[in-house]
Amino acid sequence: MKHRIALLLPALLIAAAFIPAACTGAAADAQENPFVAFYFSGVGCSNCAQVDPVVFGEWLTEFPDLILIEYETQNHPENAVVQDAFTRSYGIPPGTPLLVVSPEDWFLGKSAILGDGRDKLSRLQENPGSRGAAFRFDRIVFTDLDGRPTIWRGDRALMRIGTGGDGEMLRRLLATSDPAAGLDGAVYSETAPVPLAVAGSSVTFAHAVTLGSWIYLWNGPDAPSPAAGIPFPTPEESSGAAPVTDTPPLSAIAALAIVDAINPCALSVLAVILTAIVARNPENPLSVFRAGMAFVGTVFLVYLLYGAVIVAGFSLLSGTSPLRPVLPAVLGAGAVLLGFVYLRAAAVPGTGGMLAALPGRIRSLVARCAEGAGSVPGACAAGAAVSLFLLPCTMGPYLIAGGLIGTGDTLHAALALLLYNLIFILPMAAVTLGISLGISRIDAVSGWRDAHARILRGAGGILMVVLGTGLVAGLI
Repeated sequence: MKHRIALLLPALLIAAAFIPAACTGAAADAQENPFVAFYFSGVGCSNCAQVDPVVFGEWLTEFPDLILIEYETQNHPENAVVQDAFTRSYGIPPGTPLLVVSPEDWFLGKSAILGDGRDKLSRLQENPGSRGAAFRFDRIVFTDLDGRPTIWRGDRALMRIGTGGDGEMLRRLLATSDPAAGLDGAVYSETAPVPLAVAGSSVTFAHAVTLGSWIYLWNGPDAPSPAAGIPFPTPEESSGAAPVTDTPPLSAIAALAIVDAINPCALSVLAVILTAIVARNPENPLSVFRAGMAFVGTVFLVYLLYGAVIVAGFSLLSGTSPLRPVLPAVLGAGAVLLGFVYLRAAAVPGTGGMLAALPGRIRSLVARCAEGAGSVPGACAAGAAVSLFLLPCTMGPYLIAGGLIGTGDTLHAALALLLYNLIFILPMAAVTLGISLGISRIDAVSGWRDAHARILRGAGGILMVVLGTGLVAGLI
């Protein structure tokens, strides 16, 4: 599905930019001949933080005929998909900030935008006759634009909050010289103006109204009284498809978590810890259960913290780096390589290094940590320490999962991290419960682990290869 969407986006985007609008009468009210440029930025991008204050703080005044369609790609992953469509359609290298003035004129990076990009806009502003090759204001259907754009002109901005809308109304608001005059006769509801965040700064407005699936913000005179009549549909009622996001499916995250959960390293460490706990509480199953679950819970919390750091790092990378469009494929290639390491370790025991087994030196450190694990506080301390020792052996799937999660939105990332870590600790919790209830014994768990280590490693390797291949092929 994602692959088909990626193939359709360039055609849709170009169509949105060049299909004639159904009604262009409102544009005739304009006293100028506006020209349009597209701008891609990210709030966490260091170069964008140097360019955005100039673009939104100076250029909108310096170039009054400029209508700037902004796509912020870090907080809105669907906008990164739109940028990918631009880069494929016009042969532009990936990266931000990016200014696209026409299919032939684009400027990537701080120096290019503030240098040649400014010069190009100056020529278009001073010589309206040269605007033929630029994106045409009268041919853009603003309601058909993909993603979540914010459309800027001078002292006003239109921010999309849903889908659909009244295209003729949007055109009129952008074309009139008085930012409030375009609302005359419109049906709208007043709302509190909020600053629009840009990289390194924010832009404030004095007034704001909601027009269905768009918020209109401006500085200057107040709006005229809203017209009576049938209100615009709410964003939920608007027609059209929902914005496209590139959040990874939870099934892929769950598959990576399963690989981690059946990792013989984790089961080996758990056996050492439980042996110490049982040795100190031989006749007290409840104490075994409490200490064991304290250990498992601490591992869960520490790994959740590790995951948050990994996801934050990849989120920053995916929003600001030229790697962003190919990041899933890069992670998929890493998954395939790791899968082959696991498969080789299953076929030839002793290979794979720290990615496939705990070295003897780390095992001795784990045993030392286990000495104080007989109580709940001791088990918590052991869990925190052991989580660090486990990282080399379990970090492969977690890094790949963190990279995928980092391309999604905040809510999706939180849910995916919780799901991953719940699956990761599930076998540990089950074994702890079985030992404390007397259903199984430590030696039986260790024996089963030793007997099935190659099978577990091979199954994990197969899962990694299949998942990685799907990511590289764009099927996931």
